[in-house]
Amino acid sequence: MDIAHFLEELAEEVTAQSVPASALATLEFNGENTVTVGVLDRPRGGRYPALESILDDVGLTCLAEGISMEELRRIVFADDVVRVEVEAKPGDRPRWYALPIEAPESRD
Repeated sequence: MDIAHFLEELAEEVTAQSVPASALATLEFNGENTVTVGVLDRPRGGRYPALESILDDVGLTCLAEGISMEELRRIVFADDVVRVEVEAKPGDRPRWYALPIEAPESRD
């Protein structure tokens, strides 16, 4: 399974558990497709994109950068950015990618 497909399924699973993206602190990837979900005490205020949209962007970035599922370590959610931690080569520091996020457009 490629990383984009895995993240799409993960978004569906987390959303089905009634955990909105605005309540997420981290997603930690522990190998063998296991994920630890970290949640905030209180969801972020204001409008926050859907998890499907955020993880779609992460998946596309991973595909474009050649990042495999085995290299993905952590996704950290903040108010205006998502940080993606990728495993480094032995002796190197982990690599981080910062993906800005924007509130969804209102449907007036």
